[in-house]
Amino acid sequence: MKQGIELAQSFLKNNQYQEAIDTCKTILDTEIDSIEALKIIAKSFFAIKNIDNARLYLNKALNIKPDDY
Repeated sequence: MKQGIELAQSFLKNNQYQEAIDTCKTILDTEIDSIEALKIIAKSFFAIKNIDNARLYLNKALNIKPDDY
């Protein structure tokens, strides 16, 4: 699903946060442990000042890979 992550990163870079979130949620439908997707969702929520959801997705990523800073 590398292509999906690249698309989501492109959306994030271009300030298309909802598109990035939607793309990553689609990735998570099949790859439930995708750290990159979780972090992109968190960054997107943070960018739109939705701190609670940003924290939620960062915590999900940390639960999967605790040593990922």
